Amino acid sequence: LGAPENDGPYRRALALKLDFNGKDPIPFYVCAAWDRQRAPAGCKAAAGAKLPADTVMRLEQRPAGPASTNPDSPGWGTVGTSDDAELEIPLSNLTTGNRPGKVTYRATVRNRESGDVVATSVPFVLTWTTS
Repeated sequence: LGAPENDGPYRRALALKLDFNGKDPIPFYVCAAWDRQRAPAGCKAAAGAKLPADTVMRLEQRPAGPASTNPDSPGWGTVGTSDDAELEIPLSNLTTGNRPGKVTYRATVRNRESGDVVATSVPFVLTWTTS
């Protein structure tokens, strides 16, 4: 789920206008809610929520753009990781390479050692426009 503001409202897709001058990147926020259909209030994990033992949560984007890549996730770039049940990371049009088009995000929970997927979120699509 995504939103132009960090307090929502969160949606399954979002369209934002690119800022080509790079001085004022357009921020947006992505929320991954563990075992929920809707974003929790304030996009915070429930008290006491934990990831399965020996796992890490990744926020990934496709195309990878300038994000770091991992061999266990071909075609996707990692823009953030967390050892907790929630992940907060600033994102902007610069994170996606400042190009018009669609960027797909997903949250994955992976085995820390092998990188094998334990769980994957429903994808969220962000469309960058020039108008």
